[in-house]
Amino acid sequence: MIPPLKNSKMTLTSRNTHSVASKNNLMSACHLRTTIITSLLLALWIAHDILLININLTGAALPLFLLALFNAFYYWKLQKERIISNNLLVTQLALDILLLTISFYFSGGPSNPFISFYLIPLTVSATLLSPVFTGIATIITFIAYTGLLVYAPQPTQLAMQHQPEGQSSQFNIHLIGMWINFALSASLISYFIIRLNIEISLRDQAISNYKQKLTQGEQVFGLATLATGAAHEISTPLSTIAVTIGDLLQEENTKNIKDDLLIIEGQVKECKAILSQLTAEAGHQRAGYKRPTKDSGAYLQHLINRLRIMRPLCPAKLTTNISKYRRNDQQLFITPAPTIDQAIINLINNACDASPHFVELQYYITETQLIIDISDNGPGIDKNVLEHIGEPYISSGKEHGLGLGLFLAHNTFDQFGGSLSLHNKDEGGTLTRIKLPINSII
Repeated sequence: MIPPLKNSKMTLTSRNTHSVASKNNLMSACHLRTTIITSLLLALWIAHDILLININLTGAALPLFLLALFNAFYYWKLQKERIISNNLLVTQLALDILLLTISFYFSGGPSNPFISFYLIPLTVSATLLSPVFTGIATIITFIAYTGLLVYAPQPTQLAMQHQPEGQSSQFNIHLIGMWINFALSASLISYFIIRLNIEISLRDQAISNYKQKLTQGEQVFGLATLATGAAHEISTPLSTIAVTIGDLLQEENTKNIKDDLLIIEGQVKECKAILSQLTAEAGHQRAGYKRPTKDSGAYLQHLINRLRIMRPLCPAKLTTNISKYRRNDQQLFITPAPTIDQAIINLINNACDASPHFVELQYYITETQLIIDISDNGPGIDKNVLEHIGEPYISSGKEHGLGLGLFLAHNTFDQFGGSLSLHNKDEGGTLTRIKLPINSII
């Protein structure tokens, strides 16, 4: 037996995976911050004590030590707590930009060669956080850089070195050039990393969808294997029942239940016909056999008639409705696969279970699709169940339902490029909509 999917377990696993990823991202950001703090403190020491540049060492170093304390707190928090959200990373990057700005203000502003470290928080944000926050962080960093360019005091040695012969003006032009370069670099890095992350997310989603379809395909294959074995085992009891009913019909004392026996006999014949069709269709597919074509309306009426053999009181009826969706009044001849037949019959049968007195089928033909609507006046489907319709072992609410019919129908239509959707109608009942590409059924 194929085990049911544990949706709650999958959700919990997904959350745990997301939490672990967030924790790893925060840990990497802490390691990177440690490197930045160490590099800047070392640069300040070399500039002040070896190169003898007159900078405000206390003002420049104090924000870095404060940042180191915050970083130590983050390390402790990551070691202590198991569930960490990305909000902590947002706070970290905001503090990084603020404290780096203060440190740069007291260490030369835009003339500080390490001012390009501004790009590191932006790169981390573009890689790990949302595009919105990255855009805000880029704008804030650009404003901070502009403020440093205008208001940050220059070291005395640099100011005196560039005073004669207009060199001060050239140095200012150099700083403005660095400012423009930073603006372009920050914008390009943020833009392209965000684009790359979007592409990676789309690829991961495609891989996830492929794995999900592969898993569902394996489950369908398992069900098909079980169905094949069941068909083989059922054929013998059906033959026995058919012979027994035939004998009962010949007896004189069963005339008062003859009508009931005839109904049972018809049901048995239909079951045997279905089993025979399964074998015949498999053989025809291997031999390249092509089914005869039918007009769309005649095809749907044929499916209703097949269901009525098994369910004589089925209220389903096919109505014509020329709507704005209809391509034209020409007939569309189709040859759907047998699996599509069975899927549609199963959906009509579900509608009959939900609404014993009213089931209506309508179909529309667009340029590319055949759309089939199955409408009933039943109680509808619970919203919580509706979100998981199409997953194995999720029943639409039918009593004693196994939750496999909708799963198999969904996979059948998906296999041919179509879709299946269920909607609760405003006036009550359910609307089941099937969309099939025309090129897959002709």
